[in-house]
Amino acid sequence: MSVKRSLRTGDYQATPYLAWNEFVSLLSSLALEENTDASTIQKDGALIFRYDSEVQNGGHLQFFENCGADVALDTIIALKHLGALRHSAVLERAAELWTSRTRPRISTPEQYSEVAMTGEFDAFDAEYHACEPSLIDILEKLLETNFEEFINLV
Repeated sequence: MSVKRSLRTGDYQATPYLAWNEFVSLLSSLALEENTDASTIQKDGALIFRYDSEVQNGGHLQFFENCGADVALDTIIALKHLGALRHSAVLERAAELWTSRTRPRISTPEQYSEVAMTGEFDAFDAEYHACEPSLIDILEKLLETNFEEFINLV
């Protein structure tokens, strides 16, 4: 079983980008909650969407602070499933660094800024941004090749 978003066929034909909007909305909701009804491909998409969103907004440090090492491991697998091998290699190495020592939980914006300024994950962030194709490109292809897994035209 899987969860999907619905679009009226006429609306989709008139405005095809509505499918992307619904796709992103679905991935966002799946990324924030454990949904046992989601298919593997939907879960992979959600993990990759969340990884991309976190890194785009605050780098690998933000990703690890918000998601933790367990989600990172699931995300590495999802990246490999979808052929994002360079991204998975970056995340694997970043996860090794993250888990190499005990880290106190960051609880204030000031603490986050202080930790971020050390630049511990800067090289991973730069490498991530240099990866081609981008994760958005990979997600676009995921929607294109698995449209019926995400969108139900009615």
